[in-house]
Amino acid sequence: MNMRSAKPLNRLNKFSATIFYPDENNRGSVWELLWLAILFLIGFVLWGKFLSWNSLSLDFHDWAHINIPRLRFLQNSINSGVLPLHMAGKESLHGITDRFFALPDVITTPQTLLLSLFNIPTFILIDVLLHFFIGFCGLLWFRKRYQLSAFSFSILFFLFNFNGFILSHYSVGHFTWGAYFLYPLVFTFIFRFLDGEQGWRWLTGFSFVLFYMILAGGQHFFTWVLIFLGLLCIFCWKRSLWLVGTGCFSGILSAVRLLPPALELKNFNELKDLIFVGGYPSLKDVLDSMLMMGRDLPIKQAYVQYNIWFYSKYTWEFNFYLGIIGVIFLIIFGLYFWLRKPEPIYKELIVPFLIMVALSIGTNFLPIKYSGIPLFGSERVLSRIISLPVVLLMLLAVQNFQIWLNQHRPGAWQQFALMGGLGLFVSDLYNNLRIWRLSESAIIFKPTPLDPTESLVANHTDPQYLLILTIGLVLTLATAIFLFIMSIREKRLKNIQ
Repeated sequence: MNMRSAKPLNRLNKFSATIFYPDENNRGSVWELLWLAILFLIGFVLWGKFLSWNSLSLDFHDWAHINIPRLRFLQNSINSGVLPLHMAGKESLHGITDRFFALPDVITTPQTLLLSLFNIPTFILIDVLLHFFIGFCGLLWFRKRYQLSAFSFSILFFLFNFNGFILSHYSVGHFTWGAYFLYPLVFTFIFRFLDGEQGWRWLTGFSFVLFYMILAGGQHFFTWVLIFLGLLCIFCWKRSLWLVGTGCFSGILSAVRLLPPALELKNFNELKDLIFVGGYPSLKDVLDSMLMMGRDLPIKQAYVQYNIWFYSKYTWEFNFYLGIIGVIFLIIFGLYFWLRKPEPIYKELIVPFLIMVALSIGTNFLPIKYSGIPLFGSERVLSRIISLPVVLLMLLAVQNFQIWLNQHRPGAWQQFALMGGLGLFVSDLYNNLRIWRLSESAIIFKPTPLDPTESLVANHTDPQYLLILTIGLVLTLATAIFLFIMSIREKRLKNIQ
């Protein structure tokens, strides 16, 4: 082989090594950084396309019934320079109360201040893209810790960001699902704990991630993580105090948001509108939700892409589309590679993982729901719980896949086949994205008239409400200060040693 033909081959081999193998010598190479930048831009554009680039009025389903009125209320409050305490209308607060903070899933993140600068559809686009960015950073943190190649990271990127679960919930107006994007951070903290890390800095970081979940309206996600940590305590008994501490401190840190709903517990329990839905009918239905692409349609519509047709209602609550390649990947590199060894990695997670899957099926969650703990009692659509164990499986599957790549070092043709498989997998996910984008939901669901007077600020004398808000704020600030002091103290002690 002459020198001229050898140079392109060497470049190809170097590119291949950079993409498929986490060689420390190639870390931060131009090819790798370019690949990651392209991935981020693809995700940015796909989420923008999914949201129709804020070109819709969002006057349908839960966008209209719940989140747009709440966001208008916050916007009115910010523009008026008054606290968002009481809403003029109760409908978007499920008719329970006019106390805004008495609902545990209202959004109170710092970026809501942007409502003073942008209209609501633009703010929604910014907020979703911001959470996508947070999720991307979490995935990068996970990638760095477990030395994932650019190719392995790409699989995780598309699995996590564009599965049916997150797309379908956003599609029908579940704006508080931004908390989903914090899962990579949550599990990386858990993996670090299982690898031996503990202490106040670990607890503080984890607690603030869970606090942000609450601020983002992700009370359900927060509840599922607490249950998972409780289950994990059983299998990390000697170090369980740190897990218990994380649950307790994150709860107290969130007191400003979790205490006010206690005022309306009786009304929540008597509410008839929010019926108990339960979980997946069976484990087979979980698998079907990952394999079958579909939408909720009252009558057959000619415009539906690819002539996909399902008669069942509320499919967004039971959708976790991954496509056949995604499902096979999770089964082989997630379940099989995780469980085949006598001593699996992170074996402490196996039983909690299986229990969380079980809780998302049928009525298995009912003993926990009726335990008397308010957070647990708020769960009614149990199929949603499946998101936690499935994301865990995604992370474990990609770890195992990278180990397999490192051990087997597939050749050029095998690499070509892997790239082709990734392309087919992404194509499946993209087709699912197209049928769930907001412009499709706007056609399927009937428009709901929005009454702007419902979202007016109507603050009034309410001493009990103000008292509990004040107590919650004091607890939140005191806990934050305490955690920072303990973290700084711990860091100084380590530096002295």
